[in-house]
Amino acid sequence: MRPLLFILADKDMKEALLGLFGRDDWARSFGCRPVGIEDRDLVVPPGQKDPGLFKRAHELARPYLRTHDHLVVLLDCAWDGAPGRAGIERGIADNLKHNGWDDGRFAVIAIEPELEIWFWSDAKALRRTFETELASGARSTLEATIEELRRLSGNDPKARLARLRDRLRIPASSAQFRRFAASVDLTRCKDPAFTRLRSALRRWFPP
Repeated sequence: MRPLLFILADKDMKEALLGLFGRDDWARSFGCRPVGIEDRDLVVPPGQKDPGLFKRAHELARPYLRTHDHLVVLLDCAWDGAPGRAGIERGIADNLKHNGWDDGRFAVIAIEPELEIWFWSDAKALRRTFETELASGARSTLEATIEELRRLSGNDPKARLARLRDRLRIPASSAQFRRFAASVDLTRCKDPAFTRLRSALRRWFPP
């Protein structure tokens, strides 16, 4: 049996987790023991995205009942018709339980509003994420631009990240999620979804 399976809404999430679990310090920062998490344990079902995962996560997870001890379903809350974080997590959890997954074996984590909110938890890591793609002359404005966008009112982290890329004139890339996760200060991320992920791994894999 593999220790842990992730079923994910998109490639950005997979790249973020590859960056996170590729770190030597991730288990110590999470307060759990190290477990081997490989590319095959991070599943992005084709064509599903967040709404598809909400409807079909239990079907997609069924083949892994006897291959993985634990399961995390990870998706965003910001999509048309979404029933809110509690509704998303409860709906998927109920379906998983009806399809053979015991309560203690899985966690459903809906990020509110979406994964990009993690970028704004650590300005230094955000700067390191993008500075490798910039011409040397543009790096002097990067930090000021990040601070300006961090202070914007509202809670649309994806739109702020898009504005940052536009200002820097660099395209969106899933590799940016991996670079960020590989360098972020994990103690600074207070996002409730990240906290729930850390708590699940501590519970399943205590030191």
